[in-house]
Amino acid sequence: MTIQTTIGKTYAVTSAAECTVTTPEGILIATCPAGEQTLFVAPTTEIEISDDAALVTESFKGAPAGLSAVWGSIKKVSASLASKLNVSTFNAHQANTTVHVTAQEREKWNGKQDNLTDESGNMTLAGGLTAAGTVNANGGINIPLAVGAATDTSAVNRLYASGLAAVTAAFSPQSFLSDFSLYGGSVAVDQTVPGWLWRLKKTSANPGTVQVNLMNPFLGASNYSGWHGFVLPVALGNAGSTAARKLTFTLGKSGNIVKKTAAEMDMFTLSPAPGSAEPFARFVDVTFYLVNDASTNPAGYPVRVRELVYDSAQAKWLCYETLSVIPSFNTNPSCNMFLSYQQDRPGRGVRAGLWIGSNAADGRRLLCIADMHGVVDTFSWTGVGALYWDSDGTNSHSYLGAMRQMTAAGYNQPNGAYAAFQALETRLIQSTSVTEFTPYE
Repeated sequence: MTIQTTIGKTYAVTSAAECTVTTPEGILIATCPAGEQTLFVAPTTEIEISDDAALVTESFKGAPAGLSAVWGSIKKVSASLASKLNVSTFNAHQANTTVHVTAQEREKWNGKQDNLTDESGNMTLAGGLTAAGTVNANGGINIPLAVGAATDTSAVNRLYASGLAAVTAAFSPQSFLSDFSLYGGSVAVDQTVPGWLWRLKKTSANPGTVQVNLMNPFLGASNYSGWHGFVLPVALGNAGSTAARKLTFTLGKSGNIVKKTAAEMDMFTLSPAPGSAEPFARFVDVTFYLVNDASTNPAGYPVRVRELVYDSAQAKWLCYETLSVIPSFNTNPSCNMFLSYQQDRPGRGVRAGLWIGSNAADGRRLLCIADMHGVVDTFSWTGVGALYWDSDGTNSHSYLGAMRQMTAAGYNQPNGAYAAFQALETRLIQSTSVTEFTPYE
């Protein structure tokens, strides 16, 4: 039966049979044993008595000790339950397949996640991969070039790679060895293969310089040709000779130049004239020391690269010096095949580098000896026009071959050779420094 009550007042219930006192929501307030009287505090304006014959009266006595505190907790629980969804609302929510993931869907998704990468982070796909944006692979991309690789689906294959090499060669004409000048009376030239291969010799201990001029400087060159590097065949020295060899050249529009030929090895053979402020010019010399230096770490043969660059912001010339060491195990300067300069694309501030190639019994054959500053192929400059060779000691020699000067298949296109050199290189650089250079008088 339902009894009207006043919230907070105490009531007594007496029943011949056992009965319960609950709220209309079914929350138990009290249990009244058969034949006894029980006091309770009304939590709501109505209460339900399970025994219709029970007697309920208001009591003017206080409720039993602790009952109010207990009822306070019951009220909190009641309020919490009242805020919950009813059964029909809960069942409708549970049946909503849009907001819930089924067990089958979860299993399928987990399977896909597990197949994305293995424990090492590697991914293997059964099908192809299409990307709308740029795919970055800083670690490189391994492209199988097996003979017979399919060509219809278009990956890079052996034939395609060979074709790219042919295009690169077509845009890299030879600069033949044209004529020479001798300075100091201690040097000589044997034209072993005229125009193609010369032997440069040092015949006495006195300082001497050989100037080798390149034809045109290279055939087919024009203004703004997209010049981005060269490969110079050079065998540095004869076995048993410990004399240092130095190669000097300029890059970019140089303006007025000071020549110091037949001078000490540490002297710049080519440098800017006093008052010169040519931002496009680069004066470069590379000195190979053919004495194994055990004091370096690792031990080996030092190579010094110096580059003179005009800094417009500071209004002065700077000398960028790089020291590299050729490993002494099976590799030394006498094994050198070529010297190569490559830059990413035409322009100042672009990435550039200097490499040597070795034919020694060593897995490290493409050796980076310096990071350089890029140049602009300006209106009046079409490539390297001359090389200068210096050597100390006596009875030393080097071989120079016709230079291959490299241009792009389209102006200002990236230089694939630079990227390839960088990908395959072993860096020998040990230290770098920058100092101010005061032009010679």
